[in-house]
Amino acid sequence: FCDGPEWGECDLYVEMTVGGKAAKSSTKKDTNNPVYNEQLLTATDQQIMQSFYVRIMDDDIGPIAQTIAECNPTITKAELLAGEHTSDCKPGVTVSWKFR
Repeated sequence: FCDGPEWGECDLYVEMTVGGKAAKSSTKKDTNNPVYNEQLLTATDQQIMQSFYVRIMDDDIGPIAQTIAECNPTITKAELLAGEHTSDCKPGVTVSWKFR
């Protein structure tokens, strides 16, 4: 998505909405494989399982950020109990979350 000599590395951030609450992560500069380790939202298990949306954005392509991928992953009770979930938001874009 940002690979290639004409693009280089991305400046990525994540926008997330859970249960009607929205949050944005910090921007990780010059990487196509960011790790955030940030707590973005507090939500109940029910909210997470019913309404979870994530969008991965690149902040360095032109004057307006570009959407790299977005998805509405289905989070199961078992994944919440295990504390993590992984989704392929689009080919080549895999996103993992940890739940506390």
